[in-house]
Amino acid sequence: MSRKLFVTDIDGTLLNDKVGLSQDVIDAAREFVELGNAFTICTGRSKTGAEHVALQLPLNAPALLMTGSHFYDFAKRKSVRHIALDESIWSLLTSIMREYPDMAVQVFTPEEIFTLRSNTIFKNKGVRAEQQDEITDFNTAMESPICKVLLVNEDREKIKQAKAFLEDYEQKIGKRLFIADFASRHFFEIVSIDAGKDTALQKLAVDLDIPKKDIIVAGDGLTDLPMFQHAGLSFAPVDAIEKVKRGADRIFPSAKEHGLLEVFKELMN
Repeated sequence: MSRKLFVTDIDGTLLNDKVGLSQDVIDAAREFVELGNAFTICTGRSKTGAEHVALQLPLNAPALLMTGSHFYDFAKRKSVRHIALDESIWSLLTSIMREYPDMAVQVFTPEEIFTLRSNTIFKNKGVRAEQQDEITDFNTAMESPICKVLLVNEDREKIKQAKAFLEDYEQKIGKRLFIADFASRHFFEIVSIDAGKDTALQKLAVDLDIPKKDIIVAGDGLTDLPMFQHAGLSFAPVDAIEKVKRGADRIFPSAKEHGLLEVFKELMN
């Protein structure tokens, strides 16, 4: 049997915050790995946000964090590689914050998270481990390479306008710089054009020498969908958005029901 690589998203796919991880899923992941396969996570979360989940799982390949812009080996507690955003992101963020004073903004470096501005939906719906106090001195955040930006707003139209602003800038300079899309209804992620979950997946597969036919992915959001094109088999939970479900090869029960257990069972049959 050929060695397989299984990569799964966390939120809404592997994990539901209200019910957490089940021991059955953890045990199934361990059995999958013990059969000689590779297993890891691919998520918009940072090292800080993913750590609690990652350390419960038998990950034996680098985790793909911050929407593919940071490879981190939790087993060795070591950063493998990161992909920084173009430096123009700072001037663009300054303009966005000035135009939309109610927009929550976070920037993520390989090691730290900086909250430039918060708002109610960010506080209520954001990843708790990644919630930091607002900073007043942006120079501190500018000292390290920024790998991901998160914008949060109750009004999706304002986020769409911010996205259009980024696209207008790219058109003006004649170059694509960013991957920018909704991670969920009110949360919007910006990473380098050289990052993205699909690009990270392909790089990891090359590193592990695993062909496309032996790659399995699972995800529920728009940022997961590009990965499906680079996998031999793709899964989406039953409560994923319709566009993602249409793009998947298989549908499995929701994270609330620890549905990933069914995926592992299928892979090991």
